[in-house]
Amino acid sequence: MPDVSGIHHVSVTVTDIERSVPWYSDLLGLTKLMEEQHPDGTGYAVVLGKPDWSMCVGLHTHPTNERERFSESRTGLDHIGFDGPAPPSRVPTDRVAEW
Repeated sequence: MPDVSGIHHVSVTVTDIERSVPWYSDLLGLTKLMEEQHPDGTGYAVVLGKPDWSMCVGLHTHPTNERERFSESRTGLDHIGFDGPAPPSRVPTDRVAEW
């Protein structure tokens, strides 16, 4: 069995990448590390993370995205949990709940 020591990165498809990049950056205290076109030329990803690349969140956008609201009852990602200290006081907890 491989010795897994943690999660290095998570990638999610978002409906509005221009809104999502600053939201995830502010909430998780991450910086923009890179932007990359998808290999097939459709859509792109922005990778946010810690400067040492020890933990990253990839935000993807696709032109075929129909801007559907998230539903945990559909097949796909249900949720992601990040462990760490409580959010800094500059990030209101109601902002997390309304997203």
